[in-house]
Amino acid sequence: MGKTLYVPTNVAKEEDEHPGAGSHYVSGRIHPGIAKAVQLVQDKDFAALLKGREEVLTARSADELLHTGIADYTFIPGAEGILGKGKFSTVYKVKGLDGKFYALKHTPLYPHHPLIAARLLREPTLLAQIPPHPCLIGVQGWIKTPDHFYLVEDLSSEHVPLSELPTPLENISLVRKILDQLVSVVRDGLHRDGRVCHRDLKAENILINDHGDLVLLGVYRYYGPELDIWCIGLTMLALLTGRRYPIGASHTHLEVMAHNVKECLQEVDHIHKHLRGLPRSTAGSDIDRMQAQDDWDTVRDAVEEFLLIDGNARISAFERYQLDECIQKHVANHKVKVEKLRFKTISFETAPLKYTLPMTLQTPKDPTFSMGMDGLRLRNVRLAPTHKVHSYIKYLLRSSGYELHITAMCHDASE
Repeated sequence: MGKTLYVPTNVAKEEDEHPGAGSHYVSGRIHPGIAKAVQLVQDKDFAALLKGREEVLTARSADELLHTGIADYTFIPGAEGILGKGKFSTVYKVKGLDGKFYALKHTPLYPHHPLIAARLLREPTLLAQIPPHPCLIGVQGWIKTPDHFYLVEDLSSEHVPLSELPTPLENISLVRKILDQLVSVVRDGLHRDGRVCHRDLKAENILINDHGDLVLLGVYRYYGPELDIWCIGLTMLALLTGRRYPIGASHTHLEVMAHNVKECLQEVDHIHKHLRGLPRSTAGSDIDRMQAQDDWDTVRDAVEEFLLIDGNARISAFERYQLDECIQKHVANHKVKVEKLRFKTISFETAPLKYTLPMTLQTPKDPTFSMGMDGLRLRNVRLAPTHKVHSYIKYLLRSSGYELHITAMCHDASE
């Protein structure tokens, strides 16, 4: 007997539920207000399967029928599977066919006016187009359905928010490393190569691991470089003073802000007075002290210049800042490594077929057919490689507007 599945259509799904698929389900193109789906089952009664005894399901959006994943990614069940939740998007923890874990940012588009939906797509589209940088979340690709958008990102499981570090930070070499990475990712990664700005730089949106490596989170805009520089200065000031809002949380008067910055810098000098005026001996035992002095001078000057009230002067200082050689090498090596990876895009929207791969459906008349076989069997006429057969079947479904979730692949391409 064929298995059936009932999916209620009169109950709206909450955003903290997975939007996604089961390994035995595919769903058709979405029509206004309703989505149709058929269930593919592993059924030994092949004759019954051919007679179409599967139940036709309906849902407000085809993605609502994809309960355990979408494309090559499987949702992690329970609270562990929800990494974050915003006004328009939810980030899920998923597992890829390669066995690795990823972050899947899901943005439903169907509840919104087309103009609003287009704006919601702007941020993930920008993020996907920004050149690679070790301090940016790596984007593996995206998945597009008629009413939903999914961004597949690397999962930063070993990082914690910068705001969780004990402050004031006394390890000046770590402070210098944080500053260098922020300048590198914002100036060279976003402003120069990506031609976008962050506009929400703060300790809560900056992740750090045990090695002092940063990852930047947040949204991106097309304007506001001087604001990004100001926010870097405030972030460093917070790390050096131990105060979350070093110049206050609501000041807008320029003279007041300039005065508060000056007072905070004096406080920084007092807290870290042991770093000022260190002897510059060349003896081996003093090498670390010399490096600490250089790091302190660099950090102190940069923080003061990044918090200048004059925006143009701030930008000039930002452009002049010299990155440590280790950071420059790290960024260069990351770009070489990432360039070898392929950005993966998956669309489940109807499109004309451009490729063909001959395959035939096995029927009871086939000499090799057995009633004990599970599911549908396709014969690989040309004995194409396994990965090509798998890719072509998925390509056929996608081009026909069917959404699917793959949990595992067979290993025999001869059938």
